Amino acid sequence: LKLTGSAHQKLIQEITKEQKSDDEVLYVRLTMELAEVVPNLSVSGRAPLTDDKEFEIEGIKILIHEKDLVYFDHAKLDYVSDLLGNKHFKLLKI
Repeated sequence: LKLTGSAHQKLIQEITKEQKSDDEVLYVRLTMELAEVVPNLSVSGRAPLTDDKEFEIEGIKILIHEKDLVYFDHAKLDYVSDLLGNKHFKLLKI
């Protein structure tokens, strides 16, 4: 998994918003839902689950459940605007 500049900036923004202290470790959890083609994002201090794979990408700790790894393999996470101006994360295959 790689990040575009806009995705990295948005993830840092979300982490900063949730962080209560400088020494708090937060994880970004990325999941895919069957009905959606965009990744879901949550920021939490909860420890990784047994089936989570942990990655550190550009200083961001990312958790992906092993069942979702196939979606994120050879992909780049981007943060884009659609035609109506709504912003969301999008996976680009690379």
